[in-house]
Amino acid sequence: MFKLLTVFLLLCSANASAKFEISEKRIFFFSRDNSSAFTLVNSGTQPQEYVLSTQHWGHQAINQVADLIAYPPVFTLGPGEKQRVRLLLRDKDNLKPPIFFRLRLREQVPNETLNNTQLPTVFSFPVYYVDHEAKASLRLAIAYEARTGKPAKAIVNNNSNTVAHITAVRNGRNEVAPLDLVLRSEETYDFLLGDTPLPISFQLKNGAWYTETGDVAKRNTP
Repeated sequence: MFKLLTVFLLLCSANASAKFEISEKRIFFFSRDNSSAFTLVNSGTQPQEYVLSTQHWGHQAINQVADLIAYPPVFTLGPGEKQRVRLLLRDKDNLKPPIFFRLRLREQVPNETLNNTQLPTVFSFPVYYVDHEAKASLRLAIAYEARTGKPAKAIVNNNSNTVAHITAVRNGRNEVAPLDLVLRSEETYDFLLGDTPLPISFQLKNGAWYTETGDVAKRNTP
């Protein structure tokens, strides 16, 4: 079977101090919809205030973005209580997908307990605004080691104008392993091969398989 390196996705910077549950760690906002939404639940034992903000993907935190609005932006939940949060786009008709945002969620710490050991915790989640009619596709290439000439990695590129959600990988022995990887438009990911036998193929969420030539290999799981 594969000798796969564990894929760590920076879906959020969550750690043991998180006192909430969120219904979607990846939020998709399709161009046909007027809004998107998710549910937040206070999973702690004390009332908690939450503050939401948005920014374009890759921008510094200080650059607040007005294109994406989270409502309500500030709210307090008691233990076990939940809040439905709506995401809206300002001037949506003049925005052309794909656009990628980060939703930032801050757990507020009361002023009387704010100290060096208890600072506000910030979590980050991706929001993808995409054309619902756009079709994802991949372009793949194999990079070889200069010294040995052996295959070193598969370079996976999302060459479409939308998000590509990769759900599985298949090796030359027809062995399939699950994968959970989201690439933005024109984003590239290096998949280390080790001794994985070629050819290697990757499956999108729509069922299409792509080989290292970039061609669709098969549309159904073998």
